[in-house]
Amino acid sequence: MVYTITDSRKKDMPRYIGFALIAVMAVIAAVYLAWASGTITFAFASGTNAGEAAKTMFMTIVKIVCTIVMIIGVIFGVVGIAKFAIAHANEQSADQQKAILMLATGIILIILPVLINANSETLAQIIVNATN
Repeated sequence: MVYTITDSRKKDMPRYIGFALIAVMAVIAAVYLAWASGTITFAFASGTNAGEAAKTMFMTIVKIVCTIVMIIGVIFGVVGIAKFAIAHANEQSADQQKAILMLATGIILIILPVLINANSETLAQIIVNATN
């Protein structure tokens, strides 16, 4: 007789599913914040004011993307701080370095929307000039 041993314990959720869920939550939060603050407007590129409509649509898309990036940056920052605290308590230098890199990534993702917003007005003006 041959006996087999099977592992009936539940398997952990794959890592990419967790990241996908965070991304979905960030998109939902960004769209809700844009809707609640009144930055989402709908425009149609027709008529005499097509350039301004295109500019409005472009600026709305940029605001939503910047909000998503900032939310993900905050999540990375909080997780990086928590991971650093745990690694520091366990005296694990390799994990501390990983946590610091995650925190640095979060800080960069928080700063990035500021840079994008500073240049988005210039890009929007180029779009208006191209459509007129």
